[in-house]
Amino acid sequence: MACPNLIDTCKNGLKKDADGCSICSCDDEQEKSDDKCSPLDCNLPCPYGLQVDEFGCKLCSCNRCPMATCRMFCMYGFRKNEVDGCDICECDWTPVAEKIQCDEVIF
Repeated sequence: MACPNLIDTCKNGLKKDADGCSICSCDDEQEKSDDKCSPLDCNLPCPYGLQVDEFGCKLCSCNRCPMATCRMFCMYGFRKNEVDGCDICECDWTPVAEKIQCDEVIF
């Protein structure tokens, strides 16, 4: 199916028919049901953007650190910058290193 004029302009994607197939019409219902956040009137100048709550709604308070854009998985999270405590793009192995125990003592 080709809906070239709608694909890039539909904020919530295309509507689905009874069989679950896309049709050439914007899905406006999804926008209404997903609008769970209250309007926010906040003029804080935040270099790292506004914080969001557990529902993804913006709060009128600034993020202390930049949003991480590191594309790796770290089992124990990321290391922290010593200056401001923000994540850096390196894995934190401290929890592992502290738990390593040797059964034998080597002299």
